[in-house]
Amino acid sequence: MAFLTRSVAVWFALACALGLPEIARADSSLRGARVVWVRGDRVYVVSPDSVSLEPGTILAFKNRGKQVATGEVTAVHDGELIVAKLTSGSLAKVKHLEKLEVTADRPAIRPMPLLRVGYPSPSRNSLLFDCSNQSLDSSLQVGGIGASPVQRVYKSEASGTRAYRLVRDPTISAAAPWPDTLLVRLFDEVADEEIALERGDLDVAVFWPGEASTHIREVTGWTRWESGIGARGQLTAAVRRPYQSGFADPFHEKELKALERLNHELFRDDLLPFPRLGGSPSTTLGRFKVDASLPGHETMEQFLNGAVGPDSPIDTARVVRLSYHEIWPTVPVIADLPEDYWLVVRCPVISRAKLQPYLHAIDTEALANLFRCVPAPRKP
Repeated sequence: MAFLTRSVAVWFALACALGLPEIARADSSLRGARVVWVRGDRVYVVSPDSVSLEPGTILAFKNRGKQVATGEVTAVHDGELIVAKLTSGSLAKVKHLEKLEVTADRPAIRPMPLLRVGYPSPSRNSLLFDCSNQSLDSSLQVGGIGASPVQRVYKSEASGTRAYRLVRDPTISAAAPWPDTLLVRLFDEVADEEIALERGDLDVAVFWPGEASTHIREVTGWTRWESGIGARGQLTAAVRRPYQSGFADPFHEKELKALERLNHELFRDDLLPFPRLGGSPSTTLGRFKVDASLPGHETMEQFLNGAVGPDSPIDTARVVRLSYHEIWPTVPVIADLPEDYWLVVRCPVISRAKLQPYLHAIDTEALANLFRCVPAPRKP
């Protein structure tokens, strides 16, 4: 039973992290919701349960079974206070606002003619992976083999060394409302990409984990759960001793705290942790060793070993090893989940709040993985 409980919990968390909206998304029912105030064309609705309604959701207001007005959601505060703007009808003559029946209906989302996307250039490497040799994901092109048929509706047209133009093939249909054209611009500097997004030169911007500043996250109203984020890889930590086989050793509390700090301070909490559940913590500390093939292995190793504290006694035979590998486009299954501490490496896909319902309707995972990081060709 404990295994099943853990499996369900992990699988549900994966649904949230890896983009399974039909399972992870909160219920948008407005059962029991009441209109508490109307001012001009603004309507304020309180829900007894926490709801997840995207901006643009259509609300219908019925008085004794007859629809008297409709409105468009502009904001939801704390999951309970819904603010909407009336788009038809009126509530001015309704005497008992609290008796109105309120229902929600997600608007039909149609493909945009053009979606402008910002993406890190090959000169912007993450601490976790080297993307200096980029390749446009072939699964986005017609005839490619990818994670989803919806990704195979584009033809690539290079628009120079700094941009790509992806045009949909009109003969291929897709279930999701992908735009007619994707215009992808590459940015050498994080600041330049943020400026382009903030001033409206981009519709959406993809950042490597930890890159996006607090400012751009706040000014766009972006949150990692309610907005787009795309899984790319997996960072695993495991305790190993020489000549030891079988399951890994449990972690010391200070080792777990150091991993939490790594995520918070170096990656702005863009990594989703899955610590091993159960068991007693270790009473001895080990040293951290990060895979030397990672671009930021020295930075991460120095940070982690410093985070456990310089005065802590270290068992030199005990080593906490960190490694990274790509998971896109393969989603881990429960049976393959490691018994170690691991983190899903996620790339923020940031846009203005008004565009977020559209991005939810398409595949933010594919946007975060437009380019694959491929090994550099060997020199002759």
